[in-house]
Amino acid sequence: MRVVAIAFLFAVSSSFAASANKGIDIQSTPAQILTVQDGIRQSMDRKEGAYRDLSASEKQAILDQQQVVSRILEGKESIGMLNEPQKIEIANALESINTLVNQAEDNRKVCERVKVTGSNRPQSVCMTVAQRRRLREDVQSSGIKSTN
Repeated sequence: MRVVAIAFLFAVSSSFAASANKGIDIQSTPAQILTVQDGIRQSMDRKEGAYRDLSASEKQAILDQQQVVSRILEGKESIGMLNEPQKIEIANALESINTLVNQAEDNRKVCERVKVTGSNRPQSVCMTVAQRRRLREDVQSSGIKSTN
């Protein structure tokens, strides 16, 4: 059961993608996401598997992110009922949970809405923490000022 829950968490949290034209695309249903989150809570309570070694602050961080997910998905029957900022918030919360469970901060995706030069339409841009750090370092080493 533990392996299945972790595998499903990975599948659910990794089941979104961002493209410049379409925004965030979450493949799972709200019911699937909430079921996985409930399983994570139960596993944390029983201190099973990947949840066995989490510190109290890491567990609290997971619970805080789960509250964000629950708040946004409450009463929603499909992801299509969410607006783009809500999808971004869900995607970020799920990635944070996944990162805390897997202790892989550099692989956590962070999504944001940005205005692209030459366009009035903001676009969703998702990058891993490592990609954002490399981009920031590249900008700093080139002497160009960055807003990140």
